[in-house]
Amino acid sequence: MKLMTKKITGILLIIVLTLQWVPSSLAESRAETDCLDKKPNYETLITNWKTEKTRDNKAYQKHFELARQQHHDYMSCIFSFAEQEILKTGALRQGGTTEANTPNTDLIDWMAPEQACLSDDELKWVIQSTDPSQMLPAVLSAHKGYKDHLNALGNDYANSPIITDEKGTRLQGAEALIALSDTLGSADRQRTLEIESSLVAIDLMFTALKELRLAFVLHVRFQCMLKFLEEYRSRLEDLREFIEPLPNLLNNASTTK
Repeated sequence: MKLMTKKITGILLIIVLTLQWVPSSLAESRAETDCLDKKPNYETLITNWKTEKTRDNKAYQKHFELARQQHHDYMSCIFSFAEQEILKTGALRQGGTTEANTPNTDLIDWMAPEQACLSDDELKWVIQSTDPSQMLPAVLSAHKGYKDHLNALGNDYANSPIITDEKGTRLQGAEALIALSDTLGSADRQRTLEIESSLVAIDLMFTALKELRLAFVLHVRFQCMLKFLEEYRSRLEDLREFIEPLPNLLNNASTTK
């Protein structure tokens, strides 16, 4: 009986975890699809490196910078996609949700006061659907690919390093040995710093997206309050137009019989 209970518990746990990962998988594929043209192809990059006629320190630096630029462009696209998801024109239409509990959406400007007053359920759905943590698997996968490529590039160069001077002339003998130690040490520090700083950049971008979502919630609440204040002012103006003529109507009135 205990064994059967454990099996049932295990099955239920797998189902729960599977359901929790469904939104993340969808969000991940959307971001990756949107930025597919910018995703680095590290197999092609490493092949291009190995076909260099002279794989010296200058060629290594060129390929290092190329990988860095492509990785940063891809990450920028991923986070821009998330930002657009939060700020895109697609506010929820006033009037409930569908049977699937997904709010109806129209391409309207949620920045406008008349459109930004969302219900608690609608606002909750917007916040959940734009949760930047849903992109975490795609971002971490991209960082791992980047780190592995930089290390493969560095290791391949370190196995048969060619050192050239500023004019591209290959160094020989003692001069080459002296420059080799500095070059390999500098390249190793450069890779380590780049890998660590790219992780820091990812953390900062996720923090910025979370703050942006918080600002979005505050903005919607503020716009909603502004909408009602505008209505309140309009009602006061209507009341004033009604009250102002009353004293003139009472000029000859008496309080005594």
